[in-house]
Amino acid sequence: MSRPRHKISDRPRSSVRGSALQLVRRHSKAKTDAGDSMKLADYLRTDGHLLPRLEPTEPATLDLQASTRQWADHVESRIAAVNQLAALLDEHWPGGKAVFANLDSDIAMAFLKRYPTPAAATKLTAGRLEAWCKRRGYSGKKPGSVLIERLRAAPKAASRLGEAVVERLVRVQVQLVQGIRATIRTLDKAIAEATETHPYAPLFATMPRIGKVSLGQVIGEIGPIL
Repeated sequence: MSRPRHKISDRPRSSVRGSALQLVRRHSKAKTDAGDSMKLADYLRTDGHLLPRLEPTEPATLDLQASTRQWADHVESRIAAVNQLAALLDEHWPGGKAVFANLDSDIAMAFLKRYPTPAAATKLTAGRLEAWCKRRGYSGKKPGSVLIERLRAAPKAASRLGEAVVERLVRVQVQLVQGIRATIRTLDKAIAEATETHPYAPLFATMPRIGKVSLGQVIGEIGPIL
């Protein structure tokens, strides 16, 4: 769920020191918000031309801010969706969760799409699993014998649901995770492209181990106050 965030206005803004406010308030006996507003308005009317003007945020910075905030929201959604998938597998297909170390990976998603239920994997052998992994470019370097042992050593499912229902539940949740992962990749690319041409990028690009998304987040959040 998106967190509420403050919207930065594009109206002209001026910087007023606290000491200046104390001076314009010097004849008041008590502080009130309404009184301070009137005094500030009058101060800006008479001396506003002497104050530093805060320029509106650059459109490129606002665009980057919006993209990185949406990226963060989608990362949270992905984590939640993967956790939901893990809970689903714990109840209905523990072996499907145990085969690969990272459930949030391309190979794990592909495995669950191909073998969404215990019954679907009953004829799976070490050789077949290893061959399947090679066809999909598995980079985990675990032989089929290790992967199949993980599968067989997992607890038996205690599900009381029918196989067709379990298959549908797993496939739908996998589809949800894959969809969110795809949107994150789209945002990754857009943020990387935006930071390449942003005028503030050279200011922060030398920070140690800062990636494109992190650079975009720094620009998007700090840029408006520069």
